[in-house]
Formats: sequence, C-alpha cells, structure tokens
Amino acid sequence: MRLTRAVIALVAACAAAALPTTPAAAATPAARVISGPSPVPQTGSLCSPLAGPIGRHNYEYQPSLAVSPGGGHRIAAAWAQDFDDAVVVGVSDDGGATWRRSVPGWDGRDPSSAAGFMACENGSAGLNSAHNPHVAVGKDGIVYAMADLLADPRPGAAVLLSSSADGGLTWRTPTVFATSRTAVENATTGAPTTTVGWTAIAVDPHRSGVAYAAWDVAQGDATTGLTGGTEYVAGTTDGGLSWSKPVAIGTPDGDRMWTGCTLLVRPDGSLLTVFNDSPVGGASGADTSIRVVSSSDGGTTWSPPVDVMPRQQVNRVPDAALSPDGSEVYVAWFDGWTDGMPFLSRSVNGGAFTTAPVVGAAPGTVQSLNVAVASDGTVGLLYNDMRHNPDSDHLITDVWLAQSPDQGATFAESHVAGPFDVAATSPVAGVGVGEWQGLRGAPRGFALAYTVVNPTGVSDPPVQAVQPSSVFSSNPTDIVFSRFTS
Repeated sequence: MRLTRAVIALVAACAAAALPTTPAAAATPAARVISGPSPVPQTGSLCSPLAGPIGRHNYEYQPSLAVSPGGGHRIAAAWAQDFDDAVVVGVSDDGGATWRRSVPGWDGRDPSSAAGFMACENGSAGLNSAHNPHVAVGKDGIVYAMADLLADPRPGAAVLLSSSADGGLTWRTPTVFATSRTAVENATTGAPTTTVGWTAIAVDPHRSGVAYAAWDVAQGDATTGLTGGTEYVAGTTDGGLSWSKPVAIGTPDGDRMWTGCTLLVRPDGSLLTVFNDSPVGGASGADTSIRVVSSSDGGTTWSPPVDVMPRQQVNRVPDAALSPDGSEVYVAWFDGWTDGMPFLSRSVNGGAFTTAPVVGAAPGTVQSLNVAVASDGTVGLLYNDMRHNPDSDHLITDVWLAQSPDQGATFAESHVAGPFDVAATSPVAGVGVGEWQGLRGAPRGFALAYTVVNPTGVSDPPVQAVQPSSVFSSNPTDIVFSRFTS
C-alpha cells in the first residue's frame, strides 16, 4: 500500500504458544463481483491509462468493507479504482445481492469543477492520486467514505471524507481534514513541514449520526527527512455535516512516530485507537511496537499508550476488532513489512494483551491480515498468502478465511479465492492485489470484500486461475463480495 509516512522497520521475535488449526467444514459460498466497469473518463480526459504492458483501466484493489451495526440492512464497500485515479464506493441494501456505485464528491464532468474522490480530474498540478480508502456505515444508514489523495509526482497530500444519507445516491461536499505542507510552502512562515496519509473511520454502534475519523500526520518530507508524527482524530454528531477540531492522540518519544491506526468504538461509546509506534526514519517495520490508546470523552482526551506487543518487526498497518459486547479487543498483525508469520493478540476487560502465532497460513508468507468478530463471538481472519508460489519469477497468492469459535484458541481454514499471480497484474511493482482486504462480522458469520485477478478479462463469475506473466487483461482485477457462515 502507498503510505505518506516514514518507512518503519526491523527485527525481533515473539515467543508464544502456537494456535492450532483444524480442517474447515464449510464450502466456499458463491462470490459476487461488485466493482463493475470503471467510471474513470478515458477520452479527452485528465485521466488516462498508464503506458506499458499492463494498464490500470479497470484495475481495482485496496477494498474496505462496512456493515451497518446490529446486523442492519446496509453494506458498503470502497476501493481504489484504475489503480489510483479514483475511489469508488459501492452500497447494497439487500444483503449484497445488488450494488450501486458512485464516486463521492465528483460532479461527473470531464474536465471537472468538483473532482471529489475522482482524483485524476485534479490534473498534474493537483492532488491526482487516490489511496487507502476506508468506509463505514452508521446505525442510521449514513455511509462515510474516507481516503488520502496524493500529488504525483510533486510533494503534497490531503485527507478527504464525505458522507451520504441516501445510500450513495448523493454525497456531501468532501471535508478536507488535513493537507501536506512542503518545505517551500512554509519557507516564509517557519511552520513545520508535514505529510498526511493513511485513514481510518468508525461509527458509534448505538448513536445515530456519531462517527469518528483518524489519519496520520508526520513532520518532515523527502528533502528534510522525517522528524516525528502522530495520529489525529475528529468526530461528528450530525452525520458528517460538521466535524470537531482534530485532536492528537498523544505525543511519541522524540525519536519515535505513531502511524497506521485502526479506530474502534465500543458499545458504551468509548474509543480505541490501535497503531504502530516506530523509529523515525526506520525501514521495513523494525523496532516497532503495536500500541493502543483509549478515550472516554469522544476523542477530546486520550489515555497513555498501552503495549499490544513489544518492539519487533511488524507489518505496515495492524488490524483490530472488538467482540460484540466490547469486552474483548483483537489485534492481527504479522512479523514482516510486506509478508511474514501471522499473529493474533487479545485483551479481555482491559487486561494485558496475550499474543500467539496463528498456525494455518503458511509460515512467513502472509501478505495481508484482517480480523473481525461475528455476532456469535466467532473470530475471523482474512488473509492472502503465498503457500502455492512456485518460484521467484512469480508471486502466486490465494485468499483464505480462518474462523475460531473459541476466542482464537483453534482455527478452521477455508479457501476463498485464487491462486492469482500478483506480479503479472500490478501496474507498479510491489503494489497491488493482496495489500489488504475487507472483513466484517455479521449475523451468523462474516462479510468479505477482496480482490481477484481476471486473466481473460471475464469478470462474472470471477476467474480464479493463475495468470501467466505474459497475459494482459483489459479488466485485470475485480472487487468481489461474499459471505461465510460461522
């Protein structure tokens, strides 16, 4: 994933008991393509496919997923469209059977006077690259969509959020929470140079119109170097019409920075933020701990940080989830920057976190890891791994779901999709399919949103075969939705 913050890094080991797995009994359910044809303009446009053997038109990835609290009818998904040209949001009001798609804040014109999340319409001088989309659905059905936009190739970024009260038919003008300030822009004022990126959003499960947004703010840039950074949080009580003044969740030590948060709201309305605490200017996730802070006053003040696990090597962004009653916190992560051994950490009633490696994914080959808890307390892990990768000339990955009925003590694994050759599809080496997926607990199981590769361009049903590196598809990827029962 493309993150506007320090590259964090390196080693250590986590000694803990292994979590055994048992064979899965459930068969893979039918999957439904939800991404559809690209809405990105291609003729006479500021938006155009990337030149080269692999284009980016109809390339979708980075799916996020949300289910309305309490098993409500509305489901929403968001994904990066045409690699980084736009963010598209899909909404379903019938359990995922049918979907309507839209681009928040875009007026539908080319050229556009209101680009919103159609980033490429901002042109070469603007914030023309969209990344890291996240979506949430409130108890009242309001849909929130958030992403960070980058200026490529010049420095610059912004964090945007929009909301829709009618299921994505119309969107409010996006709120710009934060923008990057370059050294040149601040030369006359002496203000610090900042970089913004990575977003998270969560709703209060019991209060209509209440939601919270979080994002990274780092000081420094490619010229001056990074000097620090933390997470900021803002809230709304009117469904996104207005937002509170952003508040930092805390101040890291002088040589550290806090990045890559996951935001959770307990049933009592209190907040939790899970994030990486890493060295400034590090690389590859070394010397990084996962920590959590809490707030009982809507994000106005935050507790001192508590360690989920001590410093070691950690992936770029951990994921976290709550049990239905909010008493248990689960954090999923792996011990590498882009792939590694999966781990699950758990805290009960505010107690210390216990951590154990998850057995069931091939050791050292997990590329993404998401966690959720179903309404019956079953813990789910959704991940891509490379257990079927034959050699260094390919990057063969599959999508898997592991379920635990006993708070993570044992897991049963189901094959979801694949194998796919990720190396054959991405317009940019090392970025694309399998970075992360969408997983949410639902009544009687889980809802999933994930990326599949289409070697022939056929998108319905999705093709689940290895794509040769020589094959180029006019529809290289799709976002797929499915459900699994617990």
